[in-house]
Amino acid sequence: MTTTAPRPGWLVPVEPTGPGTFATSVPPDWWGFSGAHGGLLGGLAVEAATSAFDSGMSPQVLDLRLLARVDDTTLVIEVAPLHRGRSLAVADVVALQGGRVVASATVTFAAPVPAPGADGVAGGGLDRQGPAAPEVPTADRCAPFAPPAELVPFAGHLSIRPAAGPLPLSGADQAEMTAWVGIEPDHPVTPGIAVVLTDALPPGIYPLLTAPVAVPTVQLSVHLHTDLAAAPVDGPLLVRQRNVSTRRGWSIDETDMWSRTGRLIGQGRQLRRVLP
Repeated sequence: MTTTAPRPGWLVPVEPTGPGTFATSVPPDWWGFSGAHGGLLGGLAVEAATSAFDSGMSPQVLDLRLLARVDDTTLVIEVAPLHRGRSLAVADVVALQGGRVVASATVTFAAPVPAPGADGVAGGGLDRQGPAAPEVPTADRCAPFAPPAELVPFAGHLSIRPAAGPLPLSGADQAEMTAWVGIEPDHPVTPGIAVVLTDALPPGIYPLLTAPVAVPTVQLSVHLHTDLAAAPVDGPLLVRQRNVSTRRGWSIDETDMWSRTGRLIGQGRQLRRVLP
């Protein structure tokens, strides 16, 4: 395991401190609700695992657990390899503040392998993706939207242009939003950036509401469908977020993301806590 210099996908300063260890902090302008933005913490976990665990493979899956509020004090990130095979590698990541684990993640890496074709012959070139991107206006034809900075400061780092569906806090009857979303200033979409954008839009229940409610992320899973480590794509991404269910103080959202050319980039699913 090696530790290299911070990667381009890291949006806050990160210092390598030893084999598989890093130190950083999340400033308040990268917070959402009352603590560090969950998507940023997930992006840091992916980039740390990629830098420390030189598997030669691409990040494919992130499973992040947010265990406690993360503030702006020193955040220590530790990476531990779990498995390294020919086509699959897995690393565990923990983030600590004051010696306490505040977040943990598992990052799965995958390498290309021969795939069966329609005739069942290895290497036949089976290659498909879905769901297809919805037909919406291009980003330059969509007006920008700025969430309240006092509620979600991290949104100041984003460009959000609603493209379809209702707006947040509009009292609509549809719990789904679709928007062009990118990092400001413009930034190529690496694996870490893709994770951040998975958690960029307001919670899926927000179009149903007329007043803000704190709905922080507790668990976030992201599957990437393209090799963004080898070939980052240009932003913004078209992001569709929808609420699957909300009951008894818990909410589950699903997210789809496409490139400007309509290629499926990633999908996310997260568990949120609906706070009083």
